Amino acid sequence: MIAMNVEKAALFIISTLQKKGFEAFYVGGCVRDKLLELPINDIDIATNASCEQIKSLFEKTIPVGILFGIIIVVIEGHNFEVATFRQDLEYADGRHPQGIIPTTIEEDVKRRDFTINGLYFDPITSNIYDLVGGKADIRNRLLKAIGDPNKRFQEDRLRLIRACRYAAVLKLTLEPHTQEAIINNAPFVKEGISIERVLQELEKMQAKKALAQGLELMRRLGLLKPLFGQLALVDDKILSQRILKIGSIKPFSPLVFSLMVLFDVKTQKELEALCEFFKMSKEALKTGITVLKWHDHPALTRLELAELLSQKEAPVFIQRQSLEEKNPALFIESMKTFEQTLQPVIARILEKTPIITATDLIEKGVPKGPRIKALMTKAMELLANAPQKSKEDILDFLKNEL
Repeated sequence: MIAMNVEKAALFIISTLQKKGFEAFYVGGCVRDKLLELPINDIDIATNASCEQIKSLFEKTIPVGILFGIIIVVIEGHNFEVATFRQDLEYADGRHPQGIIPTTIEEDVKRRDFTINGLYFDPITSNIYDLVGGKADIRNRLLKAIGDPNKRFQEDRLRLIRACRYAAVLKLTLEPHTQEAIINNAPFVKEGISIERVLQELEKMQAKKALAQGLELMRRLGLLKPLFGQLALVDDKILSQRILKIGSIKPFSPLVFSLMVLFDVKTQKELEALCEFFKMSKEALKTGITVLKWHDHPALTRLELAELLSQKEAPVFIQRQSLEEKNPALFIESMKTFEQTLQPVIARILEKTPIITATDLIEKGVPKGPRIKALMTKAMELLANAPQKSKEDILDFLKNEL
């Protein structure tokens, strides 16, 4: 049996609901991206069926947000968020409604964020239902809030950041009233938003090569400083320069690269504080520590430099560090020269074959213990300083220490 792909699985859900007499549509980003001729990653579905009715129609469902009229339907390993048409009650925390009232498609669209996300598509008939002018705004590359923009942003503060992401990633112009509402609500951007959700938005910008554009828009609209108190006292001109530098970082580099630039991280203590603030992984911290090592490259020994150059991500780190140098091109060229010169050392580091082994030293009468490791490191340092030297040359040089 051939497994369904995502689109066929989504179509199966729509077909099942419609056959039972319910309205059912693709909604939101997948419809927007279809019109923009972009790849569609996720398909969300909206219907007038209740969660209980949806649950009764499908073998496997996950009740992730029943209180908000949302249920996950699982079709052959594909998860789809299926939401009941709803009207949200008051928002008390700047993020979630206190409850919902089942309603019609005409009311459902009013609670959504932007007109470009307020489109409903029936894949059976290929009809698009546009109740808010979303198709025209997509054609005009305009980002416009649905209804009262101030109310939309007060309901969910994360929409303030998402507006910047959509504008940056999709290259949209902010509709004047929407832009004014973002500026008005910017001081309250932190209300009800977890730092994890903020990080997700930054990661999405980064994944679409639009992080610098998104951050610059956030700066201009007054979102950055209220969101990140650490930047409150930084001059806007300096912030803009940092963001410009972020724009020069290689695409798909780790996000911590860019955050270290934005927050001007120079020490491991500052890095640890940054990773703790954003609740980033140990891997991000490890990557950041490597960035700091590259930052200190003038003070590194040739062996330490060879160890850095042996890492598979070395070209990315070199490009990142070049942004800190007065002459980036000269720095990159000098690292290429070092890499060629230190190739014998780099090869041994990668193959884990030190020039002098523990066995070699024991045969020379060196007792087992910490001195073995120290002499092996010393031997590699000698090789790094003179890569043309042979094993015998280095043993001969070490003979006074054996």
